[in-house]
Amino acid sequence: MRKGFTLIELLAVIVILAIIALIAVPIVIHIISDSKDSSDNEGIKLYIDQVEKTIVNYQALHSNFNPKECIINDGNILCDNTELKIDVTGKTPKSGKNNNR
Repeated sequence: MRKGFTLIELLAVIVILAIIALIAVPIVIHIISDSKDSSDNEGIKLYIDQVEKTIVNYQALHSNFNPKECIINDGNILCDNTELKIDVTGKTPKSGKNNNR
């Protein structure tokens, strides 16, 4: 008796694997695309949150600051002729006071 696979058996396995690949590849590509879109949306949300925090922190330090319009440009916010730098590190900015003890 010979042990091994015939050419027909090998071709059948290859055809089955090709069919599985034809089904699986578009599904995987769709999942990757959805993940990228979701990641982009989350990044935008985080950036908007950071812009809002920057404005609120500046308002906390300057009580008379109450802008009616803000424009975002090149990582800076221009609110009623006051330019604010967006802190993308997420750290709370310190006031101009010296906190050394």
